[in-house]
Amino acid sequence: MHKFYFRFLVCFFVITFFSALKSQVNSFSISGKLLAADNKQIVGAKIKSNNSLEVVYSNENGEFNFLLPQGNHTIRFEAENYANKIVEINLNQNKELGNILLINNVITLDEVVFKPTKKDQIKIEAGKKTYTIGNESSVKGNSLIEVLQNVPSVNIDAEGNVSLRGNENAQVLIDGKPSSLTGITNLADALKKIPANLVDKIEVITNPSAAYDAAGSGGVINIILKKSNKPGLFGAIETFVGNQGNVGANLNLNYKKGKWSYFTNLAYQHSEPFGTTKVENKFYLNNALDFTQLQEGKRLRVNDNFIFQLGTDYSLNELNTFSVSGILKNNFIDNISDINFLTYNNLNQLDKVTNRRLDGTQKDFLAEGNLGYIKRFKTDKQLLTVDFSMAYSTEEGDNIIVDKATFPTLVLDTSSINPRTQNKTRYLLQSNYYFPVKENGKIEVGYRGNLNFVNTDLRNDIFNFSTQTTANDSFFTLFTKYSENIQAFYAQFSNKINKYSYQFGLRTELSELTFESDTTLENRYNFNDIFPSGSINYELSSKTNLSFAYSRRIDRPNVRFLNPVNSAADNNNIFSGNITLKPSYTNSFEAEIINNFKKVNLSTAIYFSNTPNSIAIIRTFDAANDIFIAKPINIDFSNRYGLDFNLKYSPLNWLKISSNLNLFYYNQQGNYFGISANGKGFSSFGRLSSNIILPQKINFSTVLVYNGPNVTENLNAKSIYFLNLGISKDIFKEKATLALNVNDLFNTSRRRFTNFGADFTSDANLQARTRQINLSFTYRFNNTKKEQ
Repeated sequence: MHKFYFRFLVCFFVITFFSALKSQVNSFSISGKLLAADNKQIVGAKIKSNNSLEVVYSNENGEFNFLLPQGNHTIRFEAENYANKIVEINLNQNKELGNILLINNVITLDEVVFKPTKKDQIKIEAGKKTYTIGNESSVKGNSLIEVLQNVPSVNIDAEGNVSLRGNENAQVLIDGKPSSLTGITNLADALKKIPANLVDKIEVITNPSAAYDAAGSGGVINIILKKSNKPGLFGAIETFVGNQGNVGANLNLNYKKGKWSYFTNLAYQHSEPFGTTKVENKFYLNNALDFTQLQEGKRLRVNDNFIFQLGTDYSLNELNTFSVSGILKNNFIDNISDINFLTYNNLNQLDKVTNRRLDGTQKDFLAEGNLGYIKRFKTDKQLLTVDFSMAYSTEEGDNIIVDKATFPTLVLDTSSINPRTQNKTRYLLQSNYYFPVKENGKIEVGYRGNLNFVNTDLRNDIFNFSTQTTANDSFFTLFTKYSENIQAFYAQFSNKINKYSYQFGLRTELSELTFESDTTLENRYNFNDIFPSGSINYELSSKTNLSFAYSRRIDRPNVRFLNPVNSAADNNNIFSGNITLKPSYTNSFEAEIINNFKKVNLSTAIYFSNTPNSIAIIRTFDAANDIFIAKPINIDFSNRYGLDFNLKYSPLNWLKISSNLNLFYYNQQGNYFGISANGKGFSSFGRLSSNIILPQKINFSTVLVYNGPNVTENLNAKSIYFLNLGISKDIFKEKATLALNVNDLFNTSRRRFTNFGADFTSDANLQARTRQINLSFTYRFNNTKKEQ
């Protein structure tokens, strides 16, 4: 398979290179210079032909020079503070347009200044919500996890787990494709290591079309990193400092001149988040209390995160663009936890106290390279794109754990050493081709091949202080190999007829998953599936749209859900995979109405999803080994019915309010060897944010988040709420911004739940990180906020 990808890539670039040369022969250059009425050179003006997708800009001298194919063209010149200008030409040779004069359209009134309209931070479209970070003060100095807390329909629990409309099976993409930046097995940890400063905007797609991977029953969260095509050199540097050892700096630079454009992002962050754990377990014998165990712990996690991204785009001519980019990421982590276990008898008398101390280190490394090609045609409705990426990442951890009794007497029990290594290699090749059909129709076809290889090596050696001997713990010693090969092809057709627009697509995915370990034979899973999707949009009026959408999705067992054991860090609570796990398929339906009025934007969606053979996680107690085990299983079904409201309201020029409220009813049924996983009821989550412009142009923002309870027959998860604040001020003639933000102002972001079993109850109160306060300073290079 590796040889196939290499040969395909070589052949493709050879063919496209000669195609590019051919297109260059039939193309001619257009050059000129943009001037104002006072002969001032106009820098950074946008220039676009009606027959081209590419946008070019005038350089630092106001000059422009680019290629267009032979034929008739309408060229549009746009510059801030100037009226647009259109030039019609018939191109059959190189053309010099000379000086192009743009008229200043700024209106001067006494003591009145008109400011440009800012791009909406939240954009609401049918089936899609886009959140643009911009200069949002509430996320300065934070990670991507804090950014996602502000995004409509996205829910983040107290431990950083991501869900979309309450469904944790959402697929997270980087720039529209899978990326190793989202981690090997733990998405929440990976997102905590991506600085907010690297992200431009986030798209939430609740009912993805056939163009997207079918994985993820909850939908798609697409994270778009910063990159620009403006001419010249510009960018920004951000430095920040906060409590819990939070300190760091981010630099992003963009440079474009002629046919070349370059971009780079460099980020460093040091943090020391502090968390607490409190769990009360009650065990019963013949329906009577046998004993109680109280678990109280503290955890310190010292992180040093480095990310370096570098890339370039080269426009061979107006129709052919090549790109190369790469990402390097290094993380160094020290984990320190200290847990006391207090055991009480059935008379509530203290019998014993034990202590478990963990000192661990972890090193993460990622190297990812990307090659891209864009082939444009004479019509802007026709486009060919090809992308290839290869990534290698590794996680290496080593824990030293000491267990001892501290009451009634001090006795050293055991010392454990459990190294863990996990390596991942990913190959991704994808291509998309778009072409028009008649006046408003469009056909898209595409291919995506995704290869993943994950090897995990886990070992646990225990030293017994009383016998002075070392023995291997076979339960926590395992070597596993996992691979997945997913080949996908899709086609979809879209069209618009009067007030109706529609899109129908079909995707086929051929999947092969293999899993083996040194204790089990190879398990091979093959799935050949068809995934239809479709949407219909009707324009009720110029301000109101009604849409209907359907898609079929899949949740495949991943390496974590198949691996019998993933970590030996906590031998009292383990997550154990299930090699008999099967994929589940979801049918998702949605109807949405969007109203866009002068000061109010409102979307209301009704949705329903049905998932037979759904994957759920149950928690049981193994009395023979005295441990709690969490395990993924297939249950009979899971249904979800919901209402999703999104509101943007701008009653005054200095006040903007946005809110998201999701109300849903869930019903799931299933059992595992007599243990029920049934559950049904109502739940909700909501978000209310505001942005206020105070005197002296001080920006004040708030984000209030509420997650409702969730109940099944063996789990009762309590509600969570927290409040984030941010305040910022532009200084140095708006070239810089000073911001202060507080995450979890009242220190209420805690995960609280109760587990029920046949012979136990377990009450947990977990806090991954306490209140966070950050102060940041951002300076922009040649990229100020301009007044008009």
